[in-house]
Amino acid sequence: MRIHWLLFLLTAFLISCQSSTSPAKLKLPTIIGSHMVLQQHAEAAIWGWAEPGATIIVKGSWPSLPQQTTTSQSGRWEVGLPTPEAGGPFTIEVKEAENSILLEDVLIGEVWLGSGQSNMEWPVHQADQADQEIAAADFPEIRIFTVEKATADTPLEDAVGEWKVCKPTTIGDFSAVAYFFGRELHQELGYPVGLIASSWGGTPIQAWTNREALSHNPVIKASLDLDAILDELKPATLYNAMIAPLVPFTLTGVIWYQGEADTYRPIAYEELLPNMIRQWRKAWGQEFSFYFVQIAPFAYETPLSAAALRESQRKTLSLPRTGMAATMDIGNPDDIHPTNKQDVGKRLALWALAKDYGKDIVFSGPLFTAMELLPPNALNPVRLHFAHAEGGLVANGPLTHFELAGKDEVFYPAEAQLDANYVYLKSEKVPRPVAARYAFSNTAESNLFNQAGLPVSPFRTDDWPLLFTKPKIDLAYDRVKDRFRITIDFQDSLADIHYTLDGQKPNNLSPKYTERLSLSISQQIKAVAYKDGEQVSRIAEREILRHKGMQAEIINMTTPSKRYLGKGKYTLTNGLLGTTRFDTPEWLGFEGEDVDIVIDLGEPMKVDRISIRFLESQGAWIFLPKSLEIKGGLDPQNLSSLLHPMDMPVAQQKKASIVSYGHELEGKEVRYLSFHAQTLGTCPSWHQGAGGKAWLFLDEIIIY
Repeated sequence: MRIHWLLFLLTAFLISCQSSTSPAKLKLPTIIGSHMVLQQHAEAAIWGWAEPGATIIVKGSWPSLPQQTTTSQSGRWEVGLPTPEAGGPFTIEVKEAENSILLEDVLIGEVWLGSGQSNMEWPVHQADQADQEIAAADFPEIRIFTVEKATADTPLEDAVGEWKVCKPTTIGDFSAVAYFFGRELHQELGYPVGLIASSWGGTPIQAWTNREALSHNPVIKASLDLDAILDELKPATLYNAMIAPLVPFTLTGVIWYQGEADTYRPIAYEELLPNMIRQWRKAWGQEFSFYFVQIAPFAYETPLSAAALRESQRKTLSLPRTGMAATMDIGNPDDIHPTNKQDVGKRLALWALAKDYGKDIVFSGPLFTAMELLPPNALNPVRLHFAHAEGGLVANGPLTHFELAGKDEVFYPAEAQLDANYVYLKSEKVPRPVAARYAFSNTAESNLFNQAGLPVSPFRTDDWPLLFTKPKIDLAYDRVKDRFRITIDFQDSLADIHYTLDGQKPNNLSPKYTERLSLSISQQIKAVAYKDGEQVSRIAEREILRHKGMQAEIINMTTPSKRYLGKGKYTLTNGLLGTTRFDTPEWLGFEGEDVDIVIDLGEPMKVDRISIRFLESQGAWIFLPKSLEIKGGLDPQNLSSLLHPMDMPVAQQKKASIVSYGHELEGKEVRYLSFHAQTLGTCPSWHQGAGGKAWLFLDEIIIY
């Protein structure tokens, strides 16, 4: 792991150096190479670097005139190379004085970029029927390019990656969604297809948007700090390193699967997604198509957070040349990574086939358009209208997930009946309904479809405020002053924040937060926001815990994953306890490897009890350790066993929880402690991610 980490840093350093130095010799970016696909019927962008003032000539082997340009003072050059209709293979020669580069096995066809977080990154070898899919992946006219993960504070000129021919030996690690999307296009159109995958699991959308576009939007600018959870995934860093180097490679469009990491503030996503789409289009100078996946059912921690994010995604359809693939019927509420990527890719392809290639097909699931209130004496007083429901709606079993509410804004389950492309609703508990909802929850699984088998997208007819936002409680431990610092903030600066420190439920009579708090003892902090006497947030809560190990030094530790570095080496001894949300600074994450930790208490002391807190969230592939061993003593080179390796059988769990494993020492004197946690390595056979790497998360070593 440490070797891989050093190689990662070295690669990032070399790319960074490369982006700031004008090359002396003729050079092309990695995205322009042999085996690539260029967009047909286009002025395909070809660019690179050479000596300033050099003459560059680019010529394709198809019938066309050579393109000529002169490099700028920085050494960069660019031409638009006219491309013919789909075909190949061709060659492209790039010449400068005595230097030349010959690109071979180049195809002309359709080019698409796939980006997002883990569900886009998810490889073919972990998708449904992976062995059969890989064995059948012999498509010499599909070409794939994976952008290697990297971050950068400023836009880079190049990325790490290479074009490969799609075949069983190359497709296993490629994005499953992108592959199944591209395969569908290739089989339906007969064109060569180039697929570029640039994705990173667990990442927020701000990381994929450039800083200028973020800072110019006041709604987004106010929430920038929320995405600095991990230093290397702060705003714009992934755009800079993994998207900017691809600009201006000519595309037909983009497919996007992301949003799970943004469910903690889903209303902002209504601004964030359209903002990113506009920024990417501006960067490319193309109004390309942009099709995205509506996130699947999953048991997120905050009620309605995923429902609200899906609503924000749906509102993005108002932007021209966008499309949305609903997945409420093919998800897994117990696993954030559903493995049916075939249908996801196909549903995205339906949008492209209809909108970009003129196919007369049904491309969208039904979308709610209007609610009609019928006379109160009607048998079913509510009638719902839908688009994309031609030929009538179809239910797979009894209709579920419909709700009605009156003016009291309290929703009750509703009985639903189908009539052609209408849905009629009633509820004995709501004699005069004013609002309806469908599948408006985190985990609802749709069973209502159009004739093409595409599911109805979740919706609500009301615009009543949703209380899933919480005040943000920031905790820090000052090791010099040996005190905790607590800062509380809320997205609405006009709201008042009230808090308690004894674990009691706060209200508008509780102390009002006006300045940073400084505490020296263990506390359970709760906070809530009020505005004009009305509660406008859910209750946020955090816990700080004072114990003997808080001044301990971590003198040796397995390197955690770059994605989950917490607050560095003091994460495990700072008294700041995490929640069941794993992507916060209180947790350290380790992927698929055992964890060793050695701490120095600073001086010999009598210890009564030791415990370590682990997170279990099997839907996110986070498991408890297989076994735990604790050693201690006064000499770090001669530690004796305090807790022999303790086997911990892993049982299936649907809900995320925090588990503490400890051991009574009854006043034993120690200075050094070591911990060895053996991970599962891979997810168990009964888990949906069987064979994939299992994660281990821990947040505090507690010593009394």
